[in-house]
Amino acid sequence: HHDFINTGGKGFNVIIPLVNVENSPPELFVLDETTDDETLYAIKYNYDTAVATGEVFYHKTSPVDYDIAKGEMRISATIYFGDINED
Repeated sequence: HHDFINTGGKGFNVIIPLVNVENSPPELFVLDETTDDETLYAIKYNYDTAVATGEVFYHKTSPVDYDIAKGEMRISATIYFGDINED
């Protein structure tokens, strides 16, 4: 999905990983829509590294099967930014 469409580059978000599952598969898939390449790229969340997404940035969460009985889960915070000034 896209978080922002047709903003003229005025909207983006930042995903901040807070809790990761050790040895899990990548948590996020992204597609760069500024090219004709339709490859989905996998991103593995790391502590101390955020992921910024913009307007031409299709992304989706990776399907996972964490073991809740072992306390496995991922938690991230997402902060949305937008320039609301009139231009």
